[in-house]
Amino acid sequence: MHTDMQRVATIFGTELYDAIKPFHVQEHDNKSMGITIHEALQHQTTTAETLRQQQHTCVPHEPIGSDAQVQMLTEETAELLQSIPTYLAAAGPVAVAKHLVEAATLNQDQRTPVALVAKEMQLAWEKQGKPRHINPVGRILRLLLLGGGGGGKSRIGSHGIASPTLGTSWLREGGTIKHKAARGIRGKTLHAVAKLGGGSLNMMNLRCGAADQRALAYLWAPSGAFIIYASPQGAAALYHAVALRSCCGRATAHEVELPEYAESSQNFGAMPIVVECGDELQLPPVPASAGLFVEQRQASTEHLAGVSIFKQKDYVYRLNAMKRFADAAQLSILTKTRCSGGCKLTQQEWKAVRHTDISAASATEQRRRREGTELWYQAAPAWATVSMAQVIRSRLSAVKAAATLFIVPATDHVLIRPLNPRLTDAWLR
Repeated sequence: MHTDMQRVATIFGTELYDAIKPFHVQEHDNKSMGITIHEALQHQTTTAETLRQQQHTCVPHEPIGSDAQVQMLTEETAELLQSIPTYLAAAGPVAVAKHLVEAATLNQDQRTPVALVAKEMQLAWEKQGKPRHINPVGRILRLLLLGGGGGGKSRIGSHGIASPTLGTSWLREGGTIKHKAARGIRGKTLHAVAKLGGGSLNMMNLRCGAADQRALAYLWAPSGAFIIYASPQGAAALYHAVALRSCCGRATAHEVELPEYAESSQNFGAMPIVVECGDELQLPPVPASAGLFVEQRQASTEHLAGVSIFKQKDYVYRLNAMKRFADAAQLSILTKTRCSGGCKLTQQEWKAVRHTDISAASATEQRRRREGTELWYQAAPAWATVSMAQVIRSRLSAVKAAATLFIVPATDHVLIRPLNPRLTDAWLR
């Protein structure tokens, strides 16, 4: 590894030298933060806990009922909805969905899951006599949407699926949920949407008091669709808790059978549309044994119930086209790298690849080529490169923001025994 770090240092040597130089920081007069790092961390901890408690217990004073509006749409999505011609409403969800995917410039791969949702909504709308509002209770569709970064899951959710389900006249507005709050789509965490304050997720701790019941009803009763982002990243017990608590929030308004919350017709309070997005290949923030893709006979009842509810899908769709940039040459190169057996690059493509190598350039030229990349992400298979990138990237972003850089070292735990529990006893002997 030392040799690798020396090799990397020859490339990033200039940046590593700059890492020890002081840089200008804008002063921020915030006496409440304290004068030491310990006081600052304690202040942040207290503030976070206060906000968490407010989010958990605060209930708006508007009347709770099926006509309540829980606005979770972004400004861009709201503008997109306002562009819908009024005559399309008479044609049904499919016509509106077609208008929205074209306005959002979704590609063919991204349009397919939207078409699945729109088709099922159209059938339900026609079956109910083409009403102004589709019945907000009664299962219509359960969809699992998988795909890696850049596949368009967030854009599909906010412009293709959330728009026709949450913003039109057929299903009233609801919320979009993600394991980590999604700021771009005004999402909430699963803990927040289920009004969970932390602690154990066993059935005894999931019972609702009067305040929780009102808060859950305000959010869940008017909703007609539920979108979960990064669903495969969460724990099965948490997934079960959300399914149960959502049923509690909808039980009174929609006469949902709470004891049957885990049944396919009643899960998530008999929510019409439930769409779950994620990348099952991404490493989750929870232990593998707690995830939704692991079944364990000795797991808790809540874990097993969560896995069972997760399986109740009508469709599973995988996004294959991933795109985060519009450079034609780069797209062509990456496409060819996926060809089985290899594929020869054109002369122009090979020249573009070689042009990215700046190791032989002077320090001045290297610095010029890296201008404007201060906030870029950096990935590498070698830990030697990653460890140096942590320092370089952190400092560059701090310099760009003119903000103080705090480096808090973490502790790595080395696993020295097999993952298979059946081998544990033999290993420890």
